[in-house]
Amino acid sequence: MSESRIPPMSVPPGEQHFVTGAGGVRIAAYEWGNGSGPPVLFIHGFTQSHLCWHRQFTDEALLAGRRVVAMDLRGHGDSGRELPEPAAPDLPPGYAPSDFADDVQAVIDGLGLLTPVLVGWSYGGLVISDYVRTHGTSAIGGAVFAGAACRLDPPAHEDTFIGPGFFETAQDLLSGELSANIRGTHNFLNACFEVTPSPEDFAFQLAYNAMVPAANRLAMFGRPAERFDEQVLPGLDRPALVIHGEDDIVVFPGSGEAIASAIPGAELILYEQCGHAPFLEHPERFNQDLLAFLER
Repeated sequence: MSESRIPPMSVPPGEQHFVTGAGGVRIAAYEWGNGSGPPVLFIHGFTQSHLCWHRQFTDEALLAGRRVVAMDLRGHGDSGRELPEPAAPDLPPGYAPSDFADDVQAVIDGLGLLTPVLVGWSYGGLVISDYVRTHGTSAIGGAVFAGAACRLDPPAHEDTFIGPGFFETAQDLLSGELSANIRGTHNFLNACFEVTPSPEDFAFQLAYNAMVPAANRLAMFGRPAERFDEQVLPGLDRPALVIHGEDDIVVFPGSGEAIASAIPGAELILYEQCGHAPFLEHPERFNQDLLAFLER
């Protein structure tokens, strides 16, 4: 057998933890860095896993002074994929906004994180808003929104923040037919980048994206239509940083602008030549901006 052209990714395994989230769902979290340093909790996006943050938890400057923790959302990565009974008749099973908020709180409590800074990518921005709406801000030190969504508008909405990178792949992404699901996962991941990842990185990302079952993906989009996070974000009375790619076609830059406008005193940074994943497309710049924010 010939040697593979794609070498394995060099990703150091973090210390693994499991906590019990809402409805008894097992939530996985991993940590690196300085265990006695101020904590940072990374929250990934739709159909991803904690591994999407590998350019952050391998950054020596970030690890030197911080306790770096990344969680897997329910249905993703190593977290449980069960779909508990819905919290309300009009919600999908086990995927109410309050469930995501309670999962974050379970990680904070279970790992003893003292006023962590929450860093949310894409759907992770919605989870930060869920957290603020459900638990307030007393247990967190700040928030960073990276390519983050603040609401899930239908494609016909005149001011939608969700772009063709999602809508044009959604039918396949949410399909229970395996070949369509794989095609949708590949095309969605392609749409996330303006700066093309290396073949090694893309293969790595495709593998953990494909782990999420179609039923769990679909359940994430049963949020109440009136959940506009611009209404809850003014209550985020902690320092906030918003980073968004100017060429993002999955979540338009207008979403980042709306988030920054809603949060008092929030800082907005737009990255040129950047799509939906600023922390992967421009990891050195992202890590520097993140560290500068954390150190202020």
